[in-house]
Amino acid sequence: DKAGKLRFPGLPPIPGLYRMVLISGDATIRPRWYIGESDNLRRRLGNYRNPGGRQLTSIRINSVLISHLQEGGTVSLSIAIRATVDTGSGTGPLDLTRKAARLLAENAALGVARDAAVVDIENLG
Repeated sequence: DKAGKLRFPGLPPIPGLYRMVLISGDATIRPRWYIGESDNLRRRLGNYRNPGGRQLTSIRINSVLISHLQEGGTVSLSIAIRATVDTGSGTGPLDLTRKAARLLAENAALGVARDAAVVDIENLG
């Protein structure tokens, strides 16, 4: 925004996963993904906009995003508020109100992205 702070779209205050894709203005640089989870998407992304002094991850991601945007890059945001799991004997919904379910989905998404090897993972940076 005009004050130099990050601005995110209005998000619901519900649990879910999010993915930020950082695309450089230089086509030779691979996109970077940051994948996260939260019990309240609105609050979590608000923490990236205004990180508290002890929120180390929020401070780091705030800095990464601001630097990326100042260098002419773009950032896109996707959210997921529903997820399913395949147990091998069937599929069923994950209850994203539960931290364990969100962590399972987040780590699965990170693993798939890492194995695809077409993006760099900011979480692992």
